[in-house]
Order: sequence, then C-alpha cells, then structure tokens
Amino acid sequence: MQTLFMSFKPLYARKIVCKEKDCEVRTLFGSIDPGDRVLIYASSPIKAVLGMFTVSDVFVGRSEEVRRFLEERCTMFDEDNWRFFEEHYSRSSRRLLVIVIDLESVEAFEEPVTLETLRRLAPGFRPPMSYTSIDPDLFEKIVAIGRKRGSSRLV
Repeated sequence: MQTLFMSFKPLYARKIVCKEKDCEVRTLFGSIDPGDRVLIYASSPIKAVLGMFTVSDVFVGRSEEVRRFLEERCTMFDEDNWRFFEEHYSRSSRRLLVIVIDLESVEAFEEPVTLETLRRLAPGFRPPMSYTSIDPDLFEKIVAIGRKRGSSRLV
C-alpha cells in the first residue's frame, strides 16, 4: 500500500470531499493500486489538503476505453468532469494511457492543512502537478492535523 499526495483544481477537490465525485481521471505515469491512500490537495488559490480517500479500484486504458468505463462505473461524473475529459483526454494521442481511480472511504478534514503547515512538516515541500508518493510518517502527520480542528495553526 502506498501513501500518495494528489493535487486537484479546487472545484474537483471540493467535489471529492463533499462526495459529489466518485472517480478521478489522470494521465498514467506511476503506479496507483487498490488500497493506496491519497491526500486531496486543492491547488491555488486554496493551497491546502482538504481530506483523503482510499483507492478502491483502478482502470487503465486509452481514451475510448476509459470513456466506456466512466459511463458504466462512475455515477457522479458530472458535466464539468466530462468537459474536462473531452478537453484533456478525448482528443489526445491514441497511445496515451489514462488511469481512472475509483474512490472510497472519502474523508473531509475538519481543518484544511495549509501549504505553510506542510512546509513546516517537510521543509521545501512542493505540491506535485499531478500526484506523487510521500513518506507514510508524513502522511499520518498530515492526517492527524487535518482531523483536529485548529491544530494546523499549532505546528
């Protein structure tokens, strides 16, 4: 099991933590497996970890295969998500592999963990453009801060 840090546009980060989105689509460039735990980082202007989820399933394929999977399995893939998929994946190279991440056990943190707090925990930390693996101890520290109201200001 991996611990991952994944960046999202604020709109999509909020949809995930509010349980209004059940799948995430990304260009495949690293292993993601069922059981992996993922921190949900909302990019600018929020710049904070809003929660976490566990990967329940993954599907890897080309854009047309992914489209069929999304239509069959992802019940909360709304108009905004389809528009993004069309713009970024539908017209891309047929050789491009895309991963669909099925989300479960979504948890919204009581207190967002700010980028400033992340950098206190891990000096020089830079959020990834998409996703990256992070140290399990750092993952657990971030989760502990997010679960305790107000504690991100105390680190």
